[in-house]
Amino acid sequence: MKEIAFRWIDKYLIHLTLQEKFYLIFISPLIALLAVAMMLYSAADNRHDTLLTNDAKVISQILSQYDVSERDAARLLANSSFVTGNSQNEISLPVKGQTYLINISENDDLFSHVTTSHLVMTSILLFVMLMLVYYTMTFIGGAMFSTHSAEKAGRRGFNQPAELLSGTRRIQHHRYHH
Repeated sequence: MKEIAFRWIDKYLIHLTLQEKFYLIFISPLIALLAVAMMLYSAADNRHDTLLTNDAKVISQILSQYDVSERDAARLLANSSFVTGNSQNEISLPVKGQTYLINISENDDLFSHVTTSHLVMTSILLFVMLMLVYYTMTFIGGAMFSTHSAEKAGRRGFNQPAELLSGTRRIQHHRYHH
């Protein structure tokens, strides 16, 4: 260990108690994990919408090129994410030469595809991470308590290393009675 110069963040951290600092260490990874997860979710959702839009464009072009009627297009698209219709949707594309539109029938969000095994694995990983942070925090707290106890004992006049480590009355008794 070495001495560290006073940094800009230290002027804020100096006002926190030791317990508050440990809570900060405990919660910071969770906040970071949540932020990363939300960014990845947003990116995946945007990618999903882009893919659906591109698929709708291709379907619209094919239906237009082969002059497919609305009734036939509805049968072709029956088991897909697309439907035919005349109402404008979030993602709707006209079919050239026809009077109907291609609409996305169901715009699932990403969470609808999360399975129980995904939730279990995520929960286990979060639990392990939090336990590692917790045990590290309590280890540091215990080490600081031991250091503080040893320092207090040193100020009371203990000079022998064994006395600092054991702190037993037997050593004190032996010292004063012999």
